[in-house]
Amino acid sequence: MVATQASADNRTAFQQQFENRKPHLPGDAEVRERAMQQLLTTGLPDRKTERWRYTRINSLLKQPLEPAQKPATTTATDRQPLLDSLNSGSGAPLLVFQQGYFCAELSRLEGLGEIQFKPLAAALESGAVMLPEAADGRDRAFDQLNTALVADGGWLQLPAGKHPLITIVVLSGSAAETSYWRLLVTAASHCEAELAIIYADSEADQETDGKAYQLNSSIDLDLAPNAQVSLSQLQQQGEQAFQVSSLRANLQRDSSFKSHVLTLGGAISRDDVDIDLAEAGAHVEFDGLQLTNGRQHADLHLTLEHAAPNCTSQVSHHGLFGDHGRGVFNGRVHVHPGADGTDSQMSSKNLLLSDRAEIDAKPELEIYADDVKCAHGCTVGDLNRDELFYLRSRGLTEQDARALLLSAFAAASFATLGGHWGEYVANAVTKKMEQLSHE
Repeated sequence: MVATQASADNRTAFQQQFENRKPHLPGDAEVRERAMQQLLTTGLPDRKTERWRYTRINSLLKQPLEPAQKPATTTATDRQPLLDSLNSGSGAPLLVFQQGYFCAELSRLEGLGEIQFKPLAAALESGAVMLPEAADGRDRAFDQLNTALVADGGWLQLPAGKHPLITIVVLSGSAAETSYWRLLVTAASHCEAELAIIYADSEADQETDGKAYQLNSSIDLDLAPNAQVSLSQLQQQGEQAFQVSSLRANLQRDSSFKSHVLTLGGAISRDDVDIDLAEAGAHVEFDGLQLTNGRQHADLHLTLEHAAPNCTSQVSHHGLFGDHGRGVFNGRVHVHPGADGTDSQMSSKNLLLSDRAEIDAKPELEIYADDVKCAHGCTVGDLNRDELFYLRSRGLTEQDARALLLSAFAAASFATLGGHWGEYVANAVTKKMEQLSHE
């Protein structure tokens, strides 16, 4: 009864936020109205919601945080070193968002070339794009909230040809606020593009700020035939942050999509990744990395819809969990009737670095076609003692030997990321690994 009353109170609070915000929201109001109605009808996820059974968020929802407002002035001074390191004199485009809103002063658009970009608010107002309908169901409540309440973000149209890396920085972190951010991407036929996204606290001192805040982000990608898109997401939120993210990708004939989801920060993080291999010949490569310590909780739910014949997918998940850290990985491959020739491989490898760490891993195959090649596997354990002994016999201290093995284990998730972006990711992971290797 108490949980039911709390859920009703939350829905009432979100409805009031929507009514207050609605007059100022860009785009089609009906899409937003439908999303809010879905939320009011189905409610928020609780311990009985299957896809949320391992991630409890009741305490986070006791007092729904107000949506963040557009900053009156540019306030990324604390994060200027981060932006400078990403600039690196390369001239590649950089898109910066604060509290969910595009920040032109900190962005660099010169390197976009033929790529079309607009802040989402402007794109919605001009009619260049429409908000996609929200996913249905209680387990998709945060997608419904994003659709109803998001005010800005970005819209990218990627033409044919090879394009430079586009780096996107999403800064959030004002206490007692929720930032809503959305990115819509359309890739034309024979497009080759790479996107890199960093989610970070707006203040540089993530270890000591102790601020509670939330980020609700959503990405929608549409890949035309023969398009090739790579998307890397690196989450480095503050220690009290709650981030919930969704990624939806639709792949047409012979298109290729490579995705990296790298989770390092935040108190609680949730990633919902839904990839639809809608036409024949589509290909997906997905790499996920979760690093948690303290009392961090990282949840990754991945769904691959093999809806057409002769599609391929490769999923590789790595988790490292220290102290009281906890991870959740649910990978589901759904092979539809008629999707003959499907080739799907999934693996989840996890290391528990303390007796208090946990991982709930659940790889799934649901197959309704005969001529397929599908497999999945999951391992959970500690560092290999023989390998530790070998390294120590070669003169390494136990701490250095552990650090070396952990780094090699984690590197498998981002080894294909090259250039300056690959170096940035490697450095971020190394810094996090130093915490884990000392536990």
